[in-house]
Amino acid sequence: MTWLETQVRNVSLRQLGACALVIAGAIGLLAANQRYLTNYFAGSYAIPKAELFGAPSADDLPRYWVTAKPDRVMDTGVDIITVRKKRGVERSRSVTGHYYVGQIGDRLMLIKSPSEQDLNGATLDGALVAPSSDLIDRLVDDSKQPGLRQRFLPLMLDTSDFTFDAALLLWGAGIASALAALWALMAGRRAASPAGHPALQSLMKTPGMSLADASHSIEADVKARQVVKLKQGVQLTSGFAVQSAALKFKVRPLAELLWAYPVVTKKKLYYVIPAGKSHSLVLNYPDKSETYSGSEVQTKAAMEHLVKAAPWALFGYSDDFVKAYKKERAKLAAFVAGRRAEAMPGVASGS
Repeated sequence: MTWLETQVRNVSLRQLGACALVIAGAIGLLAANQRYLTNYFAGSYAIPKAELFGAPSADDLPRYWVTAKPDRVMDTGVDIITVRKKRGVERSRSVTGHYYVGQIGDRLMLIKSPSEQDLNGATLDGALVAPSSDLIDRLVDDSKQPGLRQRFLPLMLDTSDFTFDAALLLWGAGIASALAALWALMAGRRAASPAGHPALQSLMKTPGMSLADASHSIEADVKARQVVKLKQGVQLTSGFAVQSAALKFKVRPLAELLWAYPVVTKKKLYYVIPAGKSHSLVLNYPDKSETYSGSEVQTKAAMEHLVKAAPWALFGYSDDFVKAYKKERAKLAAFVAGRRAEAMPGVASGS
């Protein structure tokens, strides 16, 4: 097995491991929400008064998605206000709910509704949850109505849509698992047959190039440490740009390089405060562009390396180059091919 095929296999095995973690995470997420999902699939439950009154807390109820019909519903006049902030500064606020008190027999139960409405006579559907003690304390003044606080159940009926989170959980876990399974299938095939990787297939279609020769050249440069490294596992050898990162593999012959230039991006905190710079290198090929991150030293060394390794290519940013690459790429490729033929007269322009 060649050096390149070994890299493909290693990356593919890591991808398989990542897929396994995604599927295990999806299963773990569903397991962590087992109680909720059990209630979701069981449906809402018309809870008897005896069970409702006897529950010391919502956690003690096996089925907490319930329906209940209070004898009377009283408006507390208390809204739920949601405040939206951005970077610690309030941007807006809105009413997102309302509190009621439902009377069931001689007991009282706090009811949370997503909107202000008349709930008298209605059969309410929702989740039984634990109300905050300070909320009831704010609503009830025992000094004016002694004993009223003790009539409240340690449960609150939240009439928000109970099924909404189930859709997110099931669809999210299902889609994530399905995508991970498909990715695992692809990674498994590449691990078993690395030469089938699209990057290697494309490399072998290059005129005058074999996988064995390309791999030998890259391996020799790597072993001799005659490479320039960038971030994310990118290495520039004498004839190739290779990326063998944790989950990604790419390889391109520098003979195909048309144009390369460095990019410096200034970072700002809160759009105002300078927060350093990031550096990257853009390599433009006939079919697409590749952008690789690096430090300032790395990108500078990479540009110097490319000027020597691919002297026929164009270097540096230019609006004219941008226009030619976007609108007249075939002409640009032909122009660079001519420069390469002059720089390497013994080598065919496509090799």
